[in-house]
Amino acid sequence: MWEFETKGPIASTPAVSGSNVYVGCFDYRCYCIDARSGVKVWEFKTGNMVASSPAVAGGNVYFGSMDHKVYCLNGQTGARVWEFDTDERILSSPAVHNNSVYIGSRNYKLYCLNAQTGSKVWEFKTDYYVVASPVINGDNLYFGSWDNRLYGLNAQTGVKLWEFKMLGSKSSPAVAAGNIFVGSDDHNVYCLKATPGDAGTWPLFKGNAARTGAVPAG
Repeated sequence: MWEFETKGPIASTPAVSGSNVYVGCFDYRCYCIDARSGVKVWEFKTGNMVASSPAVAGGNVYFGSMDHKVYCLNGQTGARVWEFDTDERILSSPAVHNNSVYIGSRNYKLYCLNAQTGSKVWEFKTDYYVVASPVINGDNLYFGSWDNRLYGLNAQTGVKLWEFKMLGSKSSPAVAAGNIFVGSDDHNVYCLKATPGDAGTWPLFKGNAARTGAVPAG
């Protein structure tokens, strides 16, 4: 029906809201394109490549850039509402929920930012890069880190509820029916209970259907 040419490769996943398509590009830009015609509505240039996939909420567009910053733009005009500097490259894509923006950075941290102002609500530090994108389920937040762990946090406070050890986590988790599904560098897809009890009641099913468990953070 149409095509729109940018000035670089695209790793970002488009977000569609109303009649607009939002997508990041390695040409340092985030684009807004008319979904019906393919005509550019606006573009916003950052200081480095944009691999992060935009999230749209409340009329604003949220995404990260390899220039170390999280951006919030007006979805209609592309005007910058705020920016937040993490001091390291961002490949993670944001999750927006209840006026909060959750996003990871290569500075080993997962951030919770106020969606309206960009002020930091809390941060949680892991032991290596956070490239995967977080997912929200109820009051909890789940994400993986290159420190070989999947984390469950309280989304409001950032307090760790539990962690699960596995070999790397570039995969972004998905949640359904009370379970977390996530891929790992060990060639397995894992299914974990979203609300673990103790080691005996927190089963894990891998590709070979092995059963094990993990103890929540105490």
